[in-house]
Amino acid sequence: MNIAIIVGSVRTGRKTPLAAKYLETELLKNDKVTTVSYLDIAEYNFPIMEERNSFLKEKPDRMDEFSQKLLEADALVIISPEYNGSMPGALKNTLDYFYPELSKKVIGLLTVSSGNLGGINVHHDLQKWVLHMRAYTVPMKYLLTHVDKAFDADGNPSDEYFIKSTNTFFNGEWYVSGFKRCGNSFEKVWLRQVNSPGDQQADAATQGHGLRGLPIRRRRLPRR
Repeated sequence: MNIAIIVGSVRTGRKTPLAAKYLETELLKNDKVTTVSYLDIAEYNFPIMEERNSFLKEKPDRMDEFSQKLLEADALVIISPEYNGSMPGALKNTLDYFYPELSKKVIGLLTVSSGNLGGINVHHDLQKWVLHMRAYTVPMKYLLTHVDKAFDADGNPSDEYFIKSTNTFFNGEWYVSGFKRCGNSFEKVWLRQVNSPGDQQADAATQGHGLRGLPIRRRRLPRR
């Protein structure tokens, strides 16, 4: 199993890499995890996105490297701080370069903040983004509060709740293999439905109907 960690902070004095390094260590303790790719957006430092990677003629330095690591990953973990109620602009800018590399991937989310809420706002934003990318999000609120106090001088976590949450997040096969199987089965079902011979007849039969062919009730909305 190959897992990529995306570090979504570029800010001076950032603490997010401490959480990322800890997760890398914990992931490698799992016998099924063979490779962990560490993708720090501050190190790649891509310029403002003008076109998606797959359409670029002249690519920024190391763009192909980043893309390849995403393609090779069986699952991703995105670690993001919360800036002004949402994700950092640099993280969104980096992610916007890629679509096929992220589609149908299993994506876990860890959000951090210096306050009590652990970046819950950006966590919700990232969950919506994952769904929009047609990927699969791990349905656990994995949050790190008071990140400035969560690690000791050697980079070891000192927050007991975060340690327990990490064990819950990665312990058990539902993350590294269960969701992978779910993803593959979804892809097969979807392809079978799209490519089945009776698609055109089914589409014609359900025109103007909702789920399971039930008629859609239409009502006129008042003018406003």
